[in-house]
Amino acid sequence: MHNLDEWQVPQRQSPASIFILFLKTLWETIKQFWFVLVIYLLKGRQAEQPFSFQWIIWGFIGLSFVITILKYWFYKFHIQDQNLHIYSGWWKRKHLTIPLKSIQAVHLEQSIWQQLLKVAKVSFDSAGSEQVEARIEALSLKKAEILKEILLQEAENNTSLNENGLPAPAENKKYQLSETDVLKLSLSANHLRAFFVLLVFAVKFFADAEELLDADQREAMEEFKNSTLNALSWLFFAVMFLLIGGVSVVVSAFRVFMEYYNFRMEETPKGWKVAHGLFTQKQKAINRSKIQLVTYRTNWIRNLLDFWFVDLSITGQDKLKKQARINIPLTSLESVQSLASQYLPHANIAKSGETISKAYWLRKTLTTALPMSLVLVGVLYLLSKDWKTSILTASVIGMYWTIHLRIWQKKFRWLAQEDGLVIFKGVWGKSYTLLKWQKIQQASFTQNLYQRRQGLASITFVTAGGQASIPYLPLTTAQMLVNQTFYRIESKQETWL
Repeated sequence: MHNLDEWQVPQRQSPASIFILFLKTLWETIKQFWFVLVIYLLKGRQAEQPFSFQWIIWGFIGLSFVITILKYWFYKFHIQDQNLHIYSGWWKRKHLTIPLKSIQAVHLEQSIWQQLLKVAKVSFDSAGSEQVEARIEALSLKKAEILKEILLQEAENNTSLNENGLPAPAENKKYQLSETDVLKLSLSANHLRAFFVLLVFAVKFFADAEELLDADQREAMEEFKNSTLNALSWLFFAVMFLLIGGVSVVVSAFRVFMEYYNFRMEETPKGWKVAHGLFTQKQKAINRSKIQLVTYRTNWIRNLLDFWFVDLSITGQDKLKKQARINIPLTSLESVQSLASQYLPHANIAKSGETISKAYWLRKTLTTALPMSLVLVGVLYLLSKDWKTSILTASVIGMYWTIHLRIWQKKFRWLAQEDGLVIFKGVWGKSYTLLKWQKIQQASFTQNLYQRRQGLASITFVTAGGQASIPYLPLTTAQMLVNQTFYRIESKQETWL
């Protein structure tokens, strides 16, 4: 139990925050007034200009320093009456009050600069927040740890009771990834995003390079494309395609390695403490009772390695910045189920549970796969001027998505249990969603025109941390499941927070 007296007095951040705030303010100032620099550089350094380029730079620096000092001086915080009070602003004053009991999670983050200065950034997720608007840029690491414990004190005081009416004991389980585990995690990541980013960059680069060619060079290039050496051009593009693919794998794997290096998680009586990061070190603490949804997933490569990601959805998280989300990598399904069972006891329903209607696959094929294939034919023809190649390529891709939708529909399972709902889905990978009845705030079913004719409906379950859905159920089943949801909620005296 920490002493709250020293935290009841309004206090400022660590003096090291001045440096960190200055860097952020300088960058924001440059983004706001970048056009001034552009105009100056376009005009050139003319003798009749009243200000030199150096004076403009010093002006940016001076303005940023003044704003930084004002931000630092007028930013104060303290804890009083079970509320966290944050005061900010020098021109427009702002007073933010956050009840301690509404705080869902506390995040400690250290960039390279913060590690050198031995400080940490503290941010909070609270019920109803749409963004991480409450943060303290720099506190000494020791002080940040104490503040984290205090902010979660209210939640710890509400420790759940076991069947004998006594506080549930802490199992104090610990999870940790070795460097080999992190390397496997990095190599098995989804590298498609990095691949397409690099591919777009490469296409733009070659397009810009072609603009620099003169008329004769462009004519020679066109002749080369239409000559008997056309096979060499295809070979060139194939080599570039493979090269971009290799670079994207390296870039994507390195990004994941930096994110989850030295990952460790420790269980507490009411939740977990998570820490990870190579250059930017992050620490997160989350209360178990604040979790709204639990999803654990794996792709086909990680499934072979028995690697899983557990996503803990907290209140308002679907609108939070991505960096504040709780993603936990674990090295075995047994560890995943042990972790998830504390939220909701569940069973493996990959080959059990209820299915959805086959009409889902038929409808999605007509409304998604077929139109996409037709559009793709037109796009490929504009690029290649070859109808046969365009139709063949679009047909193969359309066939793939048709098969993809069919497998997704056949594998989809849902199971209503005593304490909650379990949803399984996936094609090449696997994804389980666990939803406790008491966390549901809204359950409704919808019908489009096709579903009304077929006697089908789709159900959406809304929680404070996100939503889950079951598509294309028989209408009677959908109505029964919605009614059952509200009955189970009303029959148990539990709150969603």
